Amino acid sequence: MPLSNSIRQRIINLASSHNLSIRQLSLRAGIPPSTINTFLEGKSASITMTTLLHICDDALNISLKNFFDDSLFERKFSNTYDKSNINESYSSDDNSILLSKAIRQRITNLSKYNKINSWKKLADKAHIYYSTFRNFMSDDVKTITSQTLYNVCIGLQIDLVDFFDSPLFVNLIDEHERETVL
Repeated sequence: MPLSNSIRQRIINLASSHNLSIRQLSLRAGIPPSTINTFLEGKSASITMTTLLHICDDALNISLKNFFDDSLFERKFSNTYDKSNINESYSSDDNSILLSKAIRQRITNLSKYNKINSWKKLADKAHIYYSTFRNFMSDDVKTITSQTLYNVCIGLQIDLVDFFDSPLFVNLIDEHERETVL
């Protein structure tokens, strides 16, 4: 099943298991119902990781790792990397980290672990446009779509559930939450 269909089904399943309508889910997530409906109805091919974070964190009270830890998401890679060999620390004054920063740091850490020494090389392995990836990694673009991140994970040979199995993804905030905190 394509990733977008798996994400759609997972959102629907989780909303149902939490006894939430899609409208209630969107209101709890702080996302316009039209944004979620556009994705769920297939009018949008992908969903941003920021939107997915709000659905998971604000509406469902689950982590991104828990979201992707479901049989809907095909596991292509066995968890063969040694977590102890990956430095996943970060420094922050308030113990929170921006989602975009956490994703960038995780990609950087896993690239080093896999001895991928350039963003161009990883973009080629992931079959994504280098310019799109470079713009995200250089912080010119603040979010990444689920499909692009999925392709990056394939390039890194890691499943999404394992990508989010990191202390970097605890106490996440997004760009908008950062603005209200500061």
